[in-house]
Amino acid sequence: MAEELILFFLRKLSEQLNEEGELLSGVHEDIEWIKNELQAMVAFLRDVHRTQQRDKRVGRWAEEVRKLVYDAEDIIDEFLIRMENPRWNFIKHLQTRHQVGSQIQKVKKRVMEVKERRDRYNWLHIAQENTPGIMRASSTGFGAATPFFQVDDIVGIEVHVEQLVELLIEGKSDRRQVISVFGMGGLGKTTLAKEVYKRVKTDFDCYSWVFLSQSCNLRDVLQRILFGLKESKNEPAMEVMDVMNEGLLQEMIYNYLQDKMYLIVFDDVWDTEIWEELKHALPRERGQIILTTRIQDIASSVEDGCYIYHLHPLTHELAWKLFCKKAFRRMKACPEDLRGLAESIVNRCGGLPLAIVAIAGLLSSKGTNARDWQHVLDTLDWELNHDRDLDRLHKTLLLSYNHLPFYLKYCFLHIGLFPADYEIGRKRLIRMWVAEGFVEKSRSKTDEEVANHYFLKLIRGSMIQPITLPARDVVKACRVHDQMRDVAAYMLKQEMFGAALEAGDKEMEGRPRRLSIYDNAKNLPSNMGNLKLRSFLMFKITELSSSNLLKIFEELKLVRVLDLQGVPIERLPGEVGSLIHLRYLNLRGTFIKCLPKQLKSLRNLQTLDIRNTNLTSLPTGINRLQQLRHLHIASFCDREKGFLKMPKGKKWFKNLQTLSGVEPDEDLLKELRSLTNLRKLYIGGMNKTNSEELWISLGEMKSLRSFTMVADSSPERPQVESLSRPPPSLEKLKLQVSMTRLPKWFVSLRYLHTLYLLKNFLVEDPFPILQQLPNLFVLILASSAFLSTEICCRSGGFPKLTLLRILGMENWRRWMPIEEGTMPNLRYLLIADCPRLLGLPEGFHHLTALQDLTLIRMSSYLSYKLQGTDHWKVHHIPEVSIISQDGAEFLSKSSDN
Repeated sequence: MAEELILFFLRKLSEQLNEEGELLSGVHEDIEWIKNELQAMVAFLRDVHRTQQRDKRVGRWAEEVRKLVYDAEDIIDEFLIRMENPRWNFIKHLQTRHQVGSQIQKVKKRVMEVKERRDRYNWLHIAQENTPGIMRASSTGFGAATPFFQVDDIVGIEVHVEQLVELLIEGKSDRRQVISVFGMGGLGKTTLAKEVYKRVKTDFDCYSWVFLSQSCNLRDVLQRILFGLKESKNEPAMEVMDVMNEGLLQEMIYNYLQDKMYLIVFDDVWDTEIWEELKHALPRERGQIILTTRIQDIASSVEDGCYIYHLHPLTHELAWKLFCKKAFRRMKACPEDLRGLAESIVNRCGGLPLAIVAIAGLLSSKGTNARDWQHVLDTLDWELNHDRDLDRLHKTLLLSYNHLPFYLKYCFLHIGLFPADYEIGRKRLIRMWVAEGFVEKSRSKTDEEVANHYFLKLIRGSMIQPITLPARDVVKACRVHDQMRDVAAYMLKQEMFGAALEAGDKEMEGRPRRLSIYDNAKNLPSNMGNLKLRSFLMFKITELSSSNLLKIFEELKLVRVLDLQGVPIERLPGEVGSLIHLRYLNLRGTFIKCLPKQLKSLRNLQTLDIRNTNLTSLPTGINRLQQLRHLHIASFCDREKGFLKMPKGKKWFKNLQTLSGVEPDEDLLKELRSLTNLRKLYIGGMNKTNSEELWISLGEMKSLRSFTMVADSSPERPQVESLSRPPPSLEKLKLQVSMTRLPKWFVSLRYLHTLYLLKNFLVEDPFPILQQLPNLFVLILASSAFLSTEICCRSGGFPKLTLLRILGMENWRRWMPIEEGTMPNLRYLLIADCPRLLGLPEGFHHLTALQDLTLIRMSSYLSYKLQGTDHWKVHHIPEVSIISQDGAEFLSKSSDN
């Protein structure tokens, strides 16, 4: 990945030359020279990679280049710190330029030596001479010839086989059908496709199985298709196939298949481009195609009407059954003294059949000695390189990583810094990526939008597992499968990208650029300052001494990302002000009581998260952080604690996208209208006096997507009705403010998908207005949001509503009859703490999409019917299967009332 590292460095260097041009003026020409030479090295490394002849000498040379790039990056970043010192005079600045100029000259000399070594050995010329003719993708290998494991090895596969066989046989028609089998590496996609192919191929006139590697070329694939088709009919291959170009091969295949019912399997597809070429050779009549892939975009885009068969990891029950089948071939069951170890191993495999078969196969040769099993579990990383099956498992999963473009490789490796089974917030992650510089600039999108695209590509490429909000299928976070995390951990070390410490080591090996520490922060690495870290993260830390905290800020001079979320610290050292490269500072959930005034020196800071801390004020000068994009002061769940005011002084937040948990003053309210990039605004302490200025500003905020407002405790409530022009792109709205009725402008919120109404004390039923919102997915009404005794929905109302929660409505007695066509997509309904509600409405059975109904503490009648339980779920309305018979009796009665 050396060439990708150089590209990443060159992009960051170009940004620095643009942003820091004045400071770098004295060494600008030398830096440009280094930049041009490194670009030439990228071209060389790519050429060598294309010949597939990179030997150990090239690898060592690439390692030298990597160190060279790291040194150049460090020199420039350290130079910018030294030039930032305001106490220095002109003479000291000149001395610094001279010293740094000397260092860059040394780097130039090393660049020339590295270049001469490349030219002297002429690896590219030798490699090209040893590569005759056209490079062809191999049609052999563990992925091409046979699946890694046999069907007999796998449990639960028969159901998938029968479903696909039925699809193929019933799908025979005059139109071509494509079935995409999709899932992460190691799930058994090839094994499944092989078994289906074996069972149905004789039902077709001709058939062919083709394995596609990551580097396959069209001509080779077309030859293999034609060879397989002819072989299936016992016809000899044509000698002229070897000299045919792609066009002739496509035409020959097309003509050959014109009058035949054919079956073709394309195994392990990595690129849609090759499919776009292949499909021209395949008639649209009478064909059946199976395609296996790890990439969701390929599975869904190969053909209109393509059937996507999504393969998932095994359930724990099936995973355990498979493990025991392979590990205890003779006994057929797990000995009791090994059960704990076996459970740990099965959990680590994460339902991945390939991992289960490989590790269980290794353990089956170790007998049943618990000590031997524990040793294997402790040394799995070593076994990866010394056991044939585990090595194949590792290489199979590594294919997914190798296929990623370099910017996604960095993003994936960064995820590898997080602990196992850790739920990683999507926004937290993408803001780290932006801060690190992993994101390519776009004219039409913000850096965060580009990073979000990267995040989704990693999901669609089966690299990470999404954690979604079921109501809107929105991905809020992700996890990494244990086996993919092993890949990340391996590549972290190989690429010197980063390291994770689970115990306090005295000294770090190598030169990782990023470091995360788990559980124990007592012994920070003694050589931490020499590592020149760009990211530092801490997880599950229960104690951090003042001396170690100070060490972090004194030795991380080049850090860009500093994540101390949940670390129990009460103060931030003033040394934080010297971290001029810092772009991301996360103090969420710490015990911080105040922020030092030196924070104002962080001129590159993009994200500051101080939610759920003990802060009572913000430091003077924070207004000067011109690059700030995201300022998280308070979370909505802690709104009762109050809000913080911005310090007096001119506001510079021209790049601000998120302002969350702020109490307004007159200056801020006026300033808001100039924050044209603001996407999210959460503001508290509002009243009638200060709200008028807010309404004017809101009308100008065309980019605002999320708005939250909490009124103060004064009787003079904000006049929400006075807002004449709400933000046109508003998608999420939370209002905790008293209103007599919903204002008329609500009906104009055509993009609104989520609405929270709390303590609004609406006298009128809000449903007649809310049911008109065309894109409302989530509606939460809580804490006397309305005072009316009845609510009513008309037919066709709430066309997209998926989740409805009604909590704490003291006066609510009756839900009027539900007509057919109302809330057609409602899946989740929660009603809680509504003591006067008499029952569910007549016509409740019309809610045919409902999956979960939860009722908690209703009227005495309801409590009686629930027999003291406080949680009751109903699934699959109207075919109800419920926990208690009494619950079923209540549902039938209340539906008729």
